[in-house]
Amino acid sequence: MKLFIAIKPNTEVNQAIYQQISPLIKKYPWFELTDPNNYHITLQYIGETDKKKEIILYLKDLVKKYKSFYLFTRGMAMFSKQQLTIYVNFYREKIVEQIANELALQEGNFFPHLTVARTKISSKQQYFALQKRLAQMKIEGQIDVSKIYLSNSRTNQGKLEYEEIESFKLLK
Repeated sequence: MKLFIAIKPNTEVNQAIYQQISPLIKKYPWFELTDPNNYHITLQYIGETDKKKEIILYLKDLVKKYKSFYLFTRGMAMFSKQQLTIYVNFYREKIVEQIANELALQEGNFFPHLTVARTKISSKQQYFALQKRLAQMKIEGQIDVSKIYLSNSRTNQGKLEYEEIESFKLLK
């Protein structure tokens, strides 16, 4: 199992985000879109493991320390690894940073983001044009974070699928 711990927006938020990015989709129809039903904010990618039971026990304890909170959308941006990842970013929220730091398997700066598309850009000119367009986009919305989720990531016929294993309710 390839496990990860995430925050999942509700269906209304997913649809609102999708509607707000639709001008981008029309402009760049070759983007590989994330299905809105799969939108999530990864708190920690664990990867291939057989320690599901231990992780579940750990998360049951972890959620006892934190109250529900909100994440507010900020805009859009991208980062590049093997391909470009286009995402919605969020304003900083101390609680989500604390949770992510407590879950961290490796050092690094956590920034909450929700991937909406992936693509390859063929030229620097296209890259900078897309970067400018994303910087101008404002995405409005908020996520009521009352649970965190342990999920499994798998590929089915070349498409990523996410299976919810268990949810863990934060304090009210």
